[in-house]
Amino acid sequence: SAEQVKESTAPKEEPKCEAADEDDSES
Repeated sequence: SAEQVKESTAPKEEPKCEAADEDDSES
């Protein structure tokens, strides 16, 4: 619940950054 609210409040750049971080980890 809290996480969903955080995501909603978080900017659109946050999710993008997370995806990039995951890609970096995979490499």
